[in-house]
Amino acid sequence: MNSIIRMGNWSPELCILLNIGDNRLADFNRFLAKGFPSTKRMKQGKQFEVINREGLIYRLKTRFEEEIAQGGSHASLYTLYIKAAQYVRWCDENKIPAFTKPSTEGYMEHLQNRVMLGSLKSATYKKRLSEMVTLFTKYLDLPHHYFDNVVIMDDNDRRSFESYTRDNLNQLLPFLRRLFNQTYQQFIDDPGKHMHAYKCTPTMVFTWQDKKYQLCSGITKMMSAATYLLAYYTYANTSDLFGLKQPDNASITLGETWYTMSAF
Repeated sequence: MNSIIRMGNWSPELCILLNIGDNRLADFNRFLAKGFPSTKRMKQGKQFEVINREGLIYRLKTRFEEEIAQGGSHASLYTLYIKAAQYVRWCDENKIPAFTKPSTEGYMEHLQNRVMLGSLKSATYKKRLSEMVTLFTKYLDLPHHYFDNVVIMDDNDRRSFESYTRDNLNQLLPFLRRLFNQTYQQFIDDPGKHMHAYKCTPTMVFTWQDKKYQLCSGITKMMSAATYLLAYYTYANTSDLFGLKQPDNASITLGETWYTMSAF
């Protein structure tokens, strides 16, 4: 039976500070109160209805700690925390017990309806489903058959683009070369800063045509620019580039210039 929670029930032991740029707090106390209230409101002594899911939430926090101890990505864990919060909010709003087969099917049907209405891409639905399966089976030890009746969608609504014209390339290539050079330099100056940053936290600055732009996910932009430039200058298909075997040891020293293409 549900009860009322006050400030005294909020525990700092149920919190994990994730190292993702500006640091994000994963507060598992919020899962124990109906509606997933904010940490600030809970610590202010507001009254909240307690939902009986303490065992699962303690298990989830423990799995987060184990993943961190094994070198797991803080950014990935925070993304999983946010997706779990979105699911729990939906369950509480619809008065359906969370972490059950009916609520799992209902939540995924809700996302499926959003795809049908055009407010969510099927590619995003596919990613959400994968995240939910990971949350339930890997972190909560819940059975996979919860998803037996869930609709599986492909990602065929990804946008495709026509080939670039020479005029397009004359504008694109200088931009990508500048993007790569600037992001690469910032990355090697402080790799950890960018590797541990949350995807929505800007950690790099890109200067183009006398304007400065704050960049989130700088490593992704650096690697995307590098992959396109390498494919263009070597005439290689990107799938072939991604399939190349990575060397076990670096063949260059830290101070050596590792790119020699004249374009740079």
